[in-house]
Amino acid sequence: MTSLALGVLAALAASALYAVAVALQALEARAVPVEHSQRFSLLRKLARRPRWLGGTAIGLAGWACQALAVALAPVTLVQPLLATTLAFLLLAGRRFLGEGVGRRELAAVAAIVAATPALAWAAPAHELRHVQGATLAASTSGLAAAAAAAWLVSRATRSGWLMAVGAGLAYGLDGLATKLFTDDVRTGAWAVAVGWLAVMGAAAGVGTTSEMSALQVAPATRVAPLLYAVNTLAPVALAPVLLHERWPSAAGPLAALVAAIAAIVCAATALARAPGVAAVLDAEASLTAS
Repeated sequence: MTSLALGVLAALAASALYAVAVALQALEARAVPVEHSQRFSLLRKLARRPRWLGGTAIGLAGWACQALAVALAPVTLVQPLLATTLAFLLLAGRRFLGEGVGRRELAAVAAIVAATPALAWAAPAHELRHVQGATLAASTSGLAAAAAAAWLVSRATRSGWLMAVGAGLAYGLDGLATKLFTDDVRTGAWAVAVGWLAVMGAAAGVGTTSEMSALQVAPATRVAPLLYAVNTLAPVALAPVLLHERWPSAAGPLAALVAAIAAIVCAATALARAPGVAAVLDAEASLTAS
């Protein structure tokens, strides 16, 4: 099996694990009083809940699979595939909550399945290196600043959509830092790799706080589409600049790449609004029990 195929499988495994983690964490986030929204006290409250901790452990396993995926395949391929988390959430809604799956949801899943081979074919070559210096610092700092600004403004305005955007930006930075971490581990730049671990931790903390807070103040059907769209598109947009993932110059492969990314993002948006996915995230009955 080729490295690219293994990278695709690792990305799909990460998506499945993230879906389980999201479902468990969303249940617990809604059981915490809303006054903790957008505060790190939210994480302290959640850290006392075994089910949330279990979801976090599963999420870390998903991150390990994601790290393996970006070590084997380009971010331009891996990051859109992580949006299939929503398809796994749809399955969870059907299996555990008895939610039906309609034609629109089936069409969205079919669109992702159909777009994946085209994305794999047209995606840039996997690179084992990234840019250094001012370009790297400016790009990652800019993404971090945008995520922090969204977090701060949404704290003041109680805006659920802005919380979701901030979470997507923070998770996008986490995804890029994961790739940069694997590059530096491969080259033996251990001190720099530790620095990227710190960036990942900070980005994951801001992203988790913003996501859990958004789920407290806005319906999942509004939160999830924005979060997954931003989390997909931000790293893909920066990959050519930071990771040497040059998009194809030929018209055919370029059109296929753009169409595949657009199809996956649109399908993920449709899935994020599906009743089954919202049921997993909202989980009103489970909330009462918790």
